[in-house]
Amino acid sequence: LWQGQLFPGQAMEWEIQDQTQQKQGEENPQAAWQSTVRFSLPTLGNISATIHLIGNQVHVKVSTANEAAASSLREHSNDLANALGAAGSPLESLVIKNDEKS
Repeated sequence: LWQGQLFPGQAMEWEIQDQTQQKQGEENPQAAWQSTVRFSLPTLGNISATIHLIGNQVHVKVSTANEAAASSLREHSNDLANALGAAGSPLESLVIKNDEKS
């Protein structure tokens, strides 16, 4: 767990977990990681994103504090998918939801 500043005056919390599971008799298990970031942005409000990286596949779940932020992120979701694909880690799933508790 890391807590610090994304940029001056902008707090961020970042948690990373290795979720690789070694099965009996398996020499090289597929790497699996979970990363969660939490921050509050001036125009979008509170954001929480959980990224699951399994091998080279990426699964992302984003929670926002309001529907306007969720809608804005959905509008730009293709940009994220294209950037990840270009980097060799295709976006397998993306869920963006409004969660008043985030």
